[in-house]
Amino acid sequence: MALAERRELRTSDIPAKLQEGRAHARSDDTSGLKLAIVRYIHNDITIPLTPALSDVRVKALRGWKHEQLAHLLLPLEYTANAKTLLDIEDGTLEITADDWPRFLYPDGRAFDPEDEFTDIFRGHLLLRVVKHIFTGPASWNSGPGEQKGKPPVAKLIGMTTITSRAIAYAAVQARFAICSAQDWSPMDRDFDHEEFFWNIVSAVDSEKDQATIKYFNEKIFTTKRAKRRTRASAPDRLIAQRKRARMAATVAVNITSA
Repeated sequence: MALAERRELRTSDIPAKLQEGRAHARSDDTSGLKLAIVRYIHNDITIPLTPALSDVRVKALRGWKHEQLAHLLLPLEYTANAKTLLDIEDGTLEITADDWPRFLYPDGRAFDPEDEFTDIFRGHLLLRVVKHIFTGPASWNSGPGEQKGKPPVAKLIGMTTITSRAIAYAAVQARFAICSAQDWSPMDRDFDHEEFFWNIVSAVDSEKDQATIKYFNEKIFTTKRAKRRTRASAPDRLIAQRKRARMAATVAVNITSA
């Protein structure tokens, strides 16, 4: 879908929460993730964010001003070093919605200009944010099907499967929580959050095997159940056992009589 077509759909087709973001920058998801995102950053939750944020309520020192957070915002082809960050700050290097952020990928994913899509949308940070929003903040590190705290959004709206727009919405919220903007804005320098949303929707919807949808469903909604044994019901087993016992007794009597 062309960007112009996407923009025509903004008013009626963007999920309500994203559309209302302009006027309600401190929605539950945005304000909650502003605080929670710090604990979701590293795959290994025992590793602290360095340098630590002196006040997690203030975002001014996030984004391009913080090397570890900038690392997550950059596409795979760039390293968050002093030169890269300086180039972004002075406008020499533009990072746009057509640059997939590193947080969409698993840790250690190497850049391949011919293959940007292997493992995309499999990053631990994105999964944790999806859980935070749809199955509750307390479930961010829980197993599939585990929900803690008050009834989560997914249950309240009857969600039993993830959607491309739910993933895109979570990705937008994750990126906004990492960046330095204090209040919601569609633009963060050269990065258009709404275009980013539609890029993700298009990418996920274009998967013929729905691999990304299946991945999130397995991680969020699938519960492990004991494998059921194939056997007769308890009453039928008793009836069959009694019948065999009677037949055995009859055979024994006939043998004795013979």
